[in-house]
Amino acid sequence: MGLLLATGTAHGDRHNPFGSAESLYLGEIPVVLSGTRLAQPLTESPVAITVIDREQIEASGAREIPDLFRLVPGMLVGSRNGHDRDVGYLGILDAFSRRMQVLIDGRTAYDPLLGGVNWSALPLDVEDIERIEVIRGPNAASFGTNAFLGTIIITTRHQFDPQRRHATVRTGSEGVFDVHAGLGNSHGPWSWHLKFGHREDDGFAEIYDSKRVHSVSGDLDYELDLRTRVELKAGYSDATLFIEDTAGRRPIEAIEGFLLGRWAHDVGKERGLALSAYHQWTSWEEFGIFTDTADFGGLPLVVTAPVARDADTRRSSLALEKRFSPAVDWRGIWGGELRRDGARSLFDFNRGGWLDNDLARLFGHLEWQLRDDLQLSAGAMWEESDLMDAEVSPRAGLIWHPRPGHTLRLSASRATRSPVLFEAYADQGAPLSTEPPLPPPVCQLLYGDPTTPCAVKSLLN
Repeated sequence: MGLLLATGTAHGDRHNPFGSAESLYLGEIPVVLSGTRLAQPLTESPVAITVIDREQIEASGAREIPDLFRLVPGMLVGSRNGHDRDVGYLGILDAFSRRMQVLIDGRTAYDPLLGGVNWSALPLDVEDIERIEVIRGPNAASFGTNAFLGTIIITTRHQFDPQRRHATVRTGSEGVFDVHAGLGNSHGPWSWHLKFGHREDDGFAEIYDSKRVHSVSGDLDYELDLRTRVELKAGYSDATLFIEDTAGRRPIEAIEGFLLGRWAHDVGKERGLALSAYHQWTSWEEFGIFTDTADFGGLPLVVTAPVARDADTRRSSLALEKRFSPAVDWRGIWGGELRRDGARSLFDFNRGGWLDNDLARLFGHLEWQLRDDLQLSAGAMWEESDLMDAEVSPRAGLIWHPRPGHTLRLSASRATRSPVLFEAYADQGAPLSTEPPLPPPVCQLLYGDPTTPCAVKSLLN
């Protein structure tokens, strides 16, 4: 349960958030979409949100997406090497960030196998991003499980500027060489945009952690009429990441792709219907030799084992949402989603074939303008999956404007973190051979059945 009390100042009428600005920080009040899935001024959101717009992105000079989150209060950004980046909130930071949801144009980038986001392998460059909204706190009522500590909403640039044409080359020390190019145009109701990207560097000095990433993505929009629009998106990336540990130096090959379609019909400012579907997939492959020295009856023993790991994941989703306004002072949104996550990995599950997790969810949100200076907000998400019993995540908020330009927000919410497939089905093992051969054979099995001979069990927190 979280209890938030926030204050803020901004110039301008809250009913006209695009008024004149005195400065960058005392300027127009941004309109956000991520708090409740409804467009609203930042001062009327029931959750705390930080907005990173295109101007801030360009001024930051960041060439990696995680570095942008250093602009968000309370967020931590860490690096285990030149391509493994971790993003966390309120001091909670680990390799898989299983408590934070990340959405890119409405599709979740959260990894179904291990959790977290592989930021280096995304088919997305900093130059592709129009704006980022970061919800600081639980928001499962709008985006479901794993929107536990925070939610990152990334919106790409095509829908704001379909005719944008550009080319950028960046080079520097430590092997930095980035190329990004885009070409777009519009013809009557049609508009399209293609983007190509290449990123490479040598990582940190004296560490074997360089990376090479190629990506391509495209957008195609068609306006059936003034109120109806169809949007198609696709993207693909191919990354080679180099790593060095007890298994030696080796490359990691990571591939990621997605297809997304969306149909939207806007009846008016507070009414509309949208249907979206997407499918995305990843592939991960690495190979190395684990070598260690152990004591065997007073004799030194060199233990070696091949470490070969390949993993594939997939996610398919179908979602519907409807905006409505039953009265002048009321407005709301409801919707639902059916989703299937899947993963296969002989190394992680000790079996072939796919392991799937089917998920269903329903959500709703309602706002009531009690007075010009007082607003009540309430919503909830119901969801159930193969890995989690039915859960309801409610939220209620009261937003008060005691005087123009000042906001007091009081909200309470509840969120749940769902386990990933690895936590539910992990059975990770690697047979070890001895060199020189000495009986008995040595074996090690992680996360497996503790009754298995030579097994060592480790629990994932």
